[in-house]
Amino acid sequence: MGTGRVSGRPVTPKTISATAAKGRLTVTVDGKPLDLAALAKDAAPPRGNTLWLRARRTILLLESFGTPEARAVLETLASGEAEAKPTQEAKAALERRTQGK
Repeated sequence: MGTGRVSGRPVTPKTISATAAKGRLTVTVDGKPLDLAALAKDAAPPRGNTLWLRARRTILLLESFGTPEARAVLETLASGEAEAKPTQEAKAALERRTQGK
């Protein structure tokens, strides 16, 4: 068994058991019930879509370059599927560049 963290402190449990009854999950570590609700509350929020984040950062970077080559890439991205977030973001970047001139 590995080492984990319970309530922010490291633990190396000797026994772990889990039971499910009436739609509730009960986890016991070394004979003590584990408060799953408290652990979930303290957990880090889920990460966003990393691929979308990369696309957004790329679009912002291309927008900041302001070169004809960067504009050509933005135009290509803006011609994608209308509902796609990267397409919408590329269109918005092109509009901002046009308004900024």
